[in-house]
Amino acid sequence: MGIGNGSSSDVSFASHKAMQDETTPLLPIKAEEDDAVHEFNGASFSGAVFNLSTTIVGAGIMALPASIKMLGLIPGILMIIIVALLAEASIDMLVRCSHQGKITSYGWLMGDTFGQWGRIALQVSVVINNIGVLIVYMIIIGDVLSGTSTTGVHHNGIFEGWFGPHVWNSRPVVLLATTLLVFAPLVSFKRLDSLRYTSALSVALAVIFVVITAGVAIVRLIQGTVEIPKLFPEIDGINSIWNLFTAVPVLVTAYICHYNVHSIDNELEDKTQIKPIVQTSLGLCSSVYIATSFFAYLLFGEATLADVLANFDSDLHIPFSSVFNDIVRVSYVVHIMLVFPIVFFALRLNLDGLLFPTARHISRDNRRFTIITIALLAVIYIAAIFIPSIWDAFQFTGATAAVLIGFIFPAMIILRFAMKLANPKQQQLRYFHARDTTRGCWDNETFRGPAFRDYGISIKYLTLAFCKNDADPLPSISSSMPNLMFLSISRGCWADDIILRAGWFPQLKTLYLKNLEQLKRLLIEEGALATLEVLLLLSLTSLKEVPKGLELVSSLKKLNVSMQSPEFKVEWERDNWRMKLRHVQEIRM
Repeated sequence: MGIGNGSSSDVSFASHKAMQDETTPLLPIKAEEDDAVHEFNGASFSGAVFNLSTTIVGAGIMALPASIKMLGLIPGILMIIIVALLAEASIDMLVRCSHQGKITSYGWLMGDTFGQWGRIALQVSVVINNIGVLIVYMIIIGDVLSGTSTTGVHHNGIFEGWFGPHVWNSRPVVLLATTLLVFAPLVSFKRLDSLRYTSALSVALAVIFVVITAGVAIVRLIQGTVEIPKLFPEIDGINSIWNLFTAVPVLVTAYICHYNVHSIDNELEDKTQIKPIVQTSLGLCSSVYIATSFFAYLLFGEATLADVLANFDSDLHIPFSSVFNDIVRVSYVVHIMLVFPIVFFALRLNLDGLLFPTARHISRDNRRFTIITIALLAVIYIAAIFIPSIWDAFQFTGATAAVLIGFIFPAMIILRFAMKLANPKQQQLRYFHARDTTRGCWDNETFRGPAFRDYGISIKYLTLAFCKNDADPLPSISSSMPNLMFLSISRGCWADDIILRAGWFPQLKTLYLKNLEQLKRLLIEEGALATLEVLLLLSLTSLKEVPKGLELVSSLKKLNVSMQSPEFKVEWERDNWRMKLRHVQEIRM
């Protein structure tokens, strides 16, 4: 797992001009609707590249040398480059459509484009993809620690090499111990932020694998002890042709990062940076993939296994060969163990959303959290025992969920947008239906008028600026715009209190309150804002207490509070609000 375009200075200028120029259109193309993001974001270019690259590089790198062996060196490297270009194009489609609609997540984009079933389809795909990836992780751990015999030849695991074969270091026992002693504690965290240090360590361990593999291959190449690699595939019948296609799902899986792009984009101050960030990340990962595939295939030749880590049990024909073997295998196994909970976190969240779409957040329900966690760990463990090779798991996920997430869904979204953009009049109406920006004093009768009565059901984005009405407009807005997803109120309030009643704004995802000098109290009744994910409270200098009922918003994922009164901060610390809001994934004060 950002709502604006342009800079904050542009936003301020647009707002000022709106008060002076009577010819300013009511519905500007790039209005000041969402300047919240400019104070909420701030990720650096290098940090974004690092995070996205971490998402891309996973267990898929282990199966790429086997893909090169099957396709041949030249076609294999070309396929790595082609899939990278296709991944860049599909991500660009998602980003363009999201920026146009001010949408901040992949699931939201699918739901906005295809309705509830679109969101469900994406959730199902993420569940299948992540289960497949985690099964692959478990298989690799079993191969490395206990050994594998999938090719008919047994390759010793680390424990077998050190202590000999025993019951305690057999595959089922080792994986069970790993699940109970390593995975169970790591996946028990309810906040993703708790895993930030293990994530950083996992990246360093992955680099060790790539560097040692390349170094050993170069030494062997200088010594002249490597075989000439196969440049093209060997075609000896129809079956060999079909076998070539089994490599494609592996390559597709290696580039799936689409469900994390929006999270990175949301933290950028300059939205135009996301395109070069994606291109840089894919270029970096492609270079790593090509280097790893080339050097590993050069090193092991036709003996390259589906899980290349299993090859590191033999003599590398260099000094201290056994030491390098163990360093490579241990470093990458620990890397996988540390990445496992990151992937598991998204899996558990999406599965819970499918099974219990209307329930409170899973982090606030210990029983549901425990049952789903145990059930998923059990399924992954059992599957890793009975699925013999990561190649089989990659073929399934890569040919189903991964291709949907990476290519089919983005293409469907861009086609739907293209159809709507084909008719300029239809697009103009669609824009009116989707957005509205109001400035000045509007009474409640205005929101009950023909424009809002006829088109309110289609309005999803609303900004109230300099709105100092005598009466509270929120009841009328909530009833006339039931599908509102983004609401911004800035630079003017109608009363000292804002009360959000039960049942109001059932589809609202983002609520942004800024520069409301008059506001002294914010009350959220139980049952209000049932789907709210992002709450931004900026420069509310008269708000001296934490919003009452904030802990009842179980769907909340991000909270940003800045430039508040000292009394607000005192209550926040005194009443330990971070603990009360422990279900919120990201809190910025």
